[in-house]
This record gives sequence, C-alpha cells and structure tokens, in this order.
Amino acid sequence: MSRASRSGIEIIGHRGNPVHFPENTLPSLLGAVAAGARSVEFDVRVAACGTPVLLHDATLDRTTDGSGSVEAFTLDELRELDAGSWFDPEFRETRIPSLEEALAALLPPSPRGPGHRIHRIYAELKGVRESGDLARILERIRRTGTEDRVILISLDFELLLDLRARGPELTLGYVAEDEGALADALPLVRQDPRSILDARQELLRAEPLRTTGWVEEGIRLVTWTVNEEAHARELLALGIRRLTTDDPGGLLQGGSRGS
Repeated sequence: MSRASRSGIEIIGHRGNPVHFPENTLPSLLGAVAAGARSVEFDVRVAACGTPVLLHDATLDRTTDGSGSVEAFTLDELRELDAGSWFDPEFRETRIPSLEEALAALLPPSPRGPGHRIHRIYAELKGVRESGDLARILERIRRTGTEDRVILISLDFELLLDLRARGPELTLGYVAEDEGALADALPLVRQDPRSILDARQELLRAEPLRTTGWVEEGIRLVTWTVNEEAHARELLALGIRRLTTDDPGGLLQGGSRGS
C-alpha cells in the first residue's frame, strides 16, 4: 500500500499482530502499534472470578499450555499459564492479559507510553454469561476513562442492545459474518447513530454497488480480515477506510499473505 493510499486509512491489528506474535497478548497488541496499526482488535472472555481477559477461543487448548474452558479458571489460575510458547519458544511465559491490563498498555495516561499512538480499540465480546459480566466489562472501561476510544463489538446483537441500554455514550459494533447477520444488523445500525457495521470483507466485495451505497448513506463500515493488498485496494475503492488485518506491517508495506 503506497504512502498516498494510506491517507485517512485506519489499519486495525486483528488480535494484535498475530503473524509475528502470539495473538491477544500484550506483545502482539504493542507489536501491532509498532508496525504502524492505528487501532487494534482483541477478544474478551470472562474468567471464573468474573474478570474480563483476552482470549479468542472458549477453551485454553490452542493458545496456552492449559486445557479446558476459560470460564472454569480464575484470573490467578489463568496467569499461571504460558500463552506464548505455542507460537514460538521466544515468547515462553507470555501471560494472558486482563482487559484492564490491555487498556492500560494501549491507552496509557502518559503520552510517552508505548501505546500512545493507538487511535481506537475494538473489543469483541465473547462468552459473556450473565448481566454481571457486562457490568464488570463496562466498569473496567469507565474506570480507565477509555469510553471514547473503545468500541465494543459482537456477533450477539441482543448483547449489544443490552449494552446500549447501559451506556448511551458507547460506540457499538455489529459484527456480520454472513448475509443473514448482515440483514439483521443493518436496521439496528441505521437506527443507532453511535454504531458501526463490522462486516466480513467477502460480503462487501461481493456486491460493490451495495457497499458503495452504504458508504454514501453514511453507515460507518469496518471490515475483516484483509491480508491481501489486492483486496485492500478493492475495498478502498469502494470507500471502506477501516481495514482489520493479521499483518499490519505487511499490509502497510504492500506485502501479501493468505486470507
């Protein structure tokens, strides 16, 4: 991607920078910032003790040396796990971060902090079991004063409607992975000015006239997961300006990897 084509573009690190670091860890998130990402996306689940933590899967097996359901372990127990060696021995003893730790690293109060260049955080809520889980997630965000820079996104639209009732000031993102979800999300996004549509890139590229119509309508669009420069150019031509990628540095430099 040329320097000129980057103007006004928001490159979002998907789970941080997972091509080069173990996903959803502090090294991955800060690695995305260092590679030039303006924003990052990560996944939030809730530990047995109610603490929000960063992990994509419902189980620990793929990305840690532990096994079993995330929600069966307390934060203290999760902290004992190695969340980096599965990726590379270099990252041995990398830990699962809590939501509060990630917010502090990415949005530090000091402009000299390592994440000070970050523009936004897209926090995808997964595995929220009960009303108290949402309350604790919101409490962490409000305690750190990051409401204006954290976008809470989800595949669960009922959860997002619950969040809207709890936080009129929040920006929410409706994640659409197929045409059915897209059809359900559109009316909700249209009636909520503080919302975005976060759609799989194939859906946007499949019907370009429809996509450009949404852009002209003023719907704020984010798309995922854009790893090929050719796909990025196609989406930019449609008016999409927020691209989520597994390799922020590679996309910015014009490299390509498999989608």
